[in-house]
Amino acid sequence: MIDLNFLQTKEQKNVKRSMLFLLVRNVLVWLLIMSLVSAILLVVSQIFLANNLVDVQEQSLLVSGVNLSFSDQIDALNNTLKEVEDIQSEHVDWSEVLAEIATLVPAGNEIEQINLSSQNSSFTMKGFSRTREDLLALETALKNSSLIGNLESPLSNLLEPVDIDFKFSGNLLLKSKE
Repeated sequence: MIDLNFLQTKEQKNVKRSMLFLLVRNVLVWLLIMSLVSAILLVVSQIFLANNLVDVQEQSLLVSGVNLSFSDQIDALNNTLKEVEDIQSEHVDWSEVLAEIATLVPAGNEIEQINLSSQNSSFTMKGFSRTREDLLALETALKNSSLIGNLESPLSNLLEPVDIDFKFSGNLLLKSKE
């Protein structure tokens, strides 16, 4: 098929330029419209996100205030538990200590007073022995005990042969609770 064009070459060029101009103008208009729509969407999104950020910050402040209260309560409870643990770690089962000391006292001896101290791990014992042999048996039993160390017995314990008022002192070898 044959194309007929009755326009002059100059006018043909003008028509081509006009068509090209219209095409470029239409593309630019569409790009402008799309840019405006994108800008409007971005502004709306920014406003929406700014409002949500404010809401999230308010909720975060409320939650952190509640958590701060719980955190303070937990810290107070932990401090109380630490104090209880410290007290329990210092506890000595005195009934076991007294029962063991009671098994060390042979017949013929009477304990009148016993002082036990866990703070400096010491003890003092006062009592009565019928004979010097009974007193020496008690002293030997105390020295051989795994509960007592550095037993001290004054010479006054040995001056009387019968009816002896004695006194002993020494260190307690307490078992630590771990």
